[in-house]
Amino acid sequence: MGAKCVGKDTLQVLSLGGKHTSYDSMFYSVDLVTADQSVVNVTAFATPEITGPVSQLDMTVIRELFPDRNDLHELQRQAGKVDLMLGIDYFGLHPRTELDRAGENLSILQGPFGKCLQGSHPKLAEQTVRVSNLAKAAEEKLQRFITGEELSTTINPKCGGCKCGKCPAPGHTFSFREEQERKLIRDNLTYDPKSKVWVAKYPWQMDPRHLPNNYSSVLATLKSTESTLEKRGREWQRTYQEQIEDMVNRGVARQLSQPEIARWKGPVFYISHLAVENARSSSTPVRIVFNSSQKHRGISLNDSLIKGPDSYMTSLVGVLLRWRENKAVFIGNIRKMFYSIHISELDQHCHR
Repeated sequence: MGAKCVGKDTLQVLSLGGKHTSYDSMFYSVDLVTADQSVVNVTAFATPEITGPVSQLDMTVIRELFPDRNDLHELQRQAGKVDLMLGIDYFGLHPRTELDRAGENLSILQGPFGKCLQGSHPKLAEQTVRVSNLAKAAEEKLQRFITGEELSTTINPKCGGCKCGKCPAPGHTFSFREEQERKLIRDNLTYDPKSKVWVAKYPWQMDPRHLPNNYSSVLATLKSTESTLEKRGREWQRTYQEQIEDMVNRGVARQLSQPEIARWKGPVFYISHLAVENARSSSTPVRIVFNSSQKHRGISLNDSLIKGPDSYMTSLVGVLLRWRENKAVFIGNIRKMFYSIHISELDQHCHR
């Protein structure tokens, strides 16, 4: 639809019976073209869907109800689902000029976007299924709250004799495999007191010497990224270049010298980087994303590493307990945390 995200906000909904409900939503700017080719702009909030598939009108019944009109084909609905619903805030765009009527409650109306049928009639049955996403979202939100309140009251393994290998042993938080992977990750972390940095060795689940030479495929991705930047203009090119230079200036990336390349006899693997639109930021329209999931001959960097426990440092039970322990909570953030951790020489050459 060519919609542009303009931010996020809390939507206040007043339903029948005077009940107020709040929903977090993204808001979009949408241009609509009227029947006379005028462009009108509306602001819409996002919802997963508005209706089920739109039912088609029974034109035999329509012709019976309006026998004197020769423009009834204009009333037939398009197939598919409703993309946009205009509320009372845009009443000026609603069809309001009555062209014809059948009975007391069915009319053909003319509006900025053309003709439409409005109302009801005993001979017409509406088959389109309405979707109450707002009610559904509220129900899911309530369920998540209830689940959070019941955390740590569920006993695992539930069966008493689990064979899946994923349940933790009695007295442990993680399964045996997760415990082993967690230990490997921790053992691969060392602190360099001289440079005051942490150095990590990646937890390989395969010998990195078996990695294929993926230079050609990553070079092709680089050329595609350059082509994308050229098409999107100078603003994207400048922003992308500044991000590369920032990594070099902060020492988190460096250019390899030819003597170093010649001396290195270990494994080599390349990581592609992509230009991804950053719609939420006005100052940084594009950001760099390094793609460790790109496969070459069926192998990617991510496939070659163990991932460790899903909730390694973010046990939700622990977070909730610590959050409720005191009256005040402070939240902090370490700027560009990921780039502040050094990696071993071998891993550097597998992240060229």
